[in-house]
Order: sequence, then structure tokens, then C-alpha cells
Amino acid sequence: MHAHCDSLHCFLPPDVLDHMIQSDDPTVREAAARTMATSAALRSRRVTIAGIPGFAGTPSPTGGKHRLVYDAQRRYENILDNLVRQEGQNPITDEAVNEAYDNAGITYDFYNEVFQRNSIDAAGMALISVVHYGENEDNAFWTGDKMLYCDGGIIFGSTTQDIDVAAHEFTHGVIQYESRLEYRNQSGALNESFADVFGVLAKQRFNNQTVEGANWWLGGDILAPALKERGVRGIRTLTKDKAYENDPLLGTDRQPKHMRDLYTGSADRGGVHINSGIPNHAFYLVATELGGYAWESAGAIWYKALRALSYYSNFEDAARMSYQIAGADYGINSREQQAVGEAWAAVGLAVEKVRVVA
Repeated sequence: MHAHCDSLHCFLPPDVLDHMIQSDDPTVREAAARTMATSAALRSRRVTIAGIPGFAGTPSPTGGKHRLVYDAQRRYENILDNLVRQEGQNPITDEAVNEAYDNAGITYDFYNEVFQRNSIDAAGMALISVVHYGENEDNAFWTGDKMLYCDGGIIFGSTTQDIDVAAHEFTHGVIQYESRLEYRNQSGALNESFADVFGVLAKQRFNNQTVEGANWWLGGDILAPALKERGVRGIRTLTKDKAYENDPLLGTDRQPKHMRDLYTGSADRGGVHINSGIPNHAFYLVATELGGYAWESAGAIWYKALRALSYYSNFEDAARMSYQIAGADYGINSREQQAVGEAWAAVGLAVEKVRVVA
């Protein structure tokens, strides 16, 4: 049995669910099956909304930051019946609600203050978060118009605990309104990679971390205690390392960091969560070469590339586009452009050295 998030944008890599479904432990198998079923149930709604992004968002009544947090009360239906906190209201006793509210605000501020973007759709779309979604499930989802947070089960604790999870899902929404990268094969891996990159950057900025001071992992704050005790640091990493190896629950991280190891099978919609490791590592190499704050020059180049790409764009397109943007914004053969070219070459994608007209 194979798990597929399909056109649903989910945080947990499907190959982990594939590994769990083969476990000798019936509790682990049941948890994996439950998460697979949830992904399937949400899939058709996500496909429909992705086709009409202009109609998906709820407008903000103020035209700016407007957060709405709902409590699904562990249900799968009627999840918007219980609005528990909205913009400007004080924290409540439910920490998941407060975390979802805070992280949506942190991510909004990141995009607004760094890239002058007004919410997911650039036009003040309300940020809808739903907490306590489903029963003991290990995932978080972007459905096309809202963010769903599960309480966790075996792999994760509450998925509201980590800024990079919120910013990852938020970024799937940004892509939906910009390049609309198809969620399969290399375009889908780019979709996942951009979500990872800006998830990491939002967290780094909030923590005021330089390139050298950041850890470049995703999902570390939401891991279940048993995984942390085994030394697992996150569910993905942008560094050259594997996030986990031979873990009894997770298996081994399948993300390649070079084109020679590109996954070419059909699982995970052609490897969208697997092959995202290649552009992820390219960004890491650019950021570490430039130093300082990664959301500044490296992040600015990647944000413009995200907006400039299109539905069927592949890794080669992303390499060429980011290289051209770096040349246009920072100068031909500038330190920034050289860093971008060298990073893509290091992951097996040599960028043609063309003259860029600003």
C-alpha cells in the first residue's frame, strides 16, 4: 500500500507512512492508515480549489493581517463551526489555538516585512487555521484556503508548535497564487522545496538567526519525545546530511542532494517530497556562501524565482531563473550570482552563463 498526499499539500513525507504501514506494531499501522485516509478525503477539495485560486480566499475585513482560528474538536466535518480566536483577541487557555494564531502572524509579518507581500494572495486574504483536526493524526495540511493542524500521535506532538510548519503550509498558498507549480514530478518537488525554504527562513528571522547560527532542519519542534530521545532532529534538513537513518519508525530519509540520485519512480506523485532535497540543498549552499541573514539576498532571489516560474517549471528552469535574477538584481558576475551558479552546479545543475539584461 502506498501513501500519497496527492494534490493535498501535507507536511509529513508519504514514504514515512509507507514505512509505518509495514510495522509489526498494530498501533503504528493504524496511525498510518488513519493519516492516509485523511489525505485521501481532503484531496478532491484541494484539487478543486487549486483550479480557482482567485475564488478560494476569504478577504480580510481590514485589508491587512486578519487571523481566524477554529477548533475542529477532533472532527473531520463541520470544522468551521467553532471560531475560538480572531485578530486582536487575547490568548485563550488552549495552547494549540494560541500557537496557530501566533505562527500565522509571524509568517504574515515575515512575508509582509521582508517581501512587502500582503498575506497569501498578496491582497489581504484572511489566514484561517483549524486546530485539533482529526484524531491523533501525524500531519499538517494546506487545503487551498486554510491550514489544518493535527494533534499528532506517534511521530509528532501538536503540529502547531513549530513556526516552520506554519510557514511551510502558508508558502504552499503563496505558490498557489503565483507560479502555481504543478504538484507532481520536478515542478511538485520545487513546490515542496519553496515551502521548506521559506518555512526555514520565517523561523530564522523570528529567532534572529544568521546562516551560521541556524540549524536548517524542519519539524524539529513537533517531534514526539521518543524520536528526540533517539537523536532525530527533524523530519527534513537542507544540509547535506540525512534527516534520519534506519530509524525503527521513520525508516531512512530518501531525499537526494544531487541530480545523480534523482528519484524517478511514480510514488509520492513522482517524488515531490523526495526530490525537493535537491533544490533545498542548492538554496542552503547559496545562503551559506553569502552568509549573514539568509532571508535577505538569498531569500530575495528565491522569492522572485518562486513568482517568475510557471506551472510546468522544472529544476533546470529554477536554476536558470534564479541565476538570471541574481545577475539582474546584484550585477553580472556579482558575488550573489556566482553563489547561485555554483550552488546549482554543486547539486548537478550547471547554469549556462548568459548575459542578463536587467
